[in-house]
Amino acid sequence: MIAEVKRLLTRGVAMDQIALELSKQFYIDIDLLNAVLRAMRKKMTSGKMDENGKAQTSASIGDKAAA
Repeated sequence: MIAEVKRLLTRGVAMDQIALELSKQFYIDIDLLNAVLRAMRKKMTSGKMDENGKAQTSASIGDKAAA
């Protein structure tokens, strides 16, 4: 389910529309989906994931020196 949520996010689907989009294609466990969305929102707010569901990498020392 995480992979499908990430796919929808990369296609520009808003988080509040993911349940609707998934329910069009699949029988979904809404409790599981809510758990996935909570975890993804938590990662996004802590800065570990961008708005497209991709993990952010920290800059290396060389990158910081070049900046």
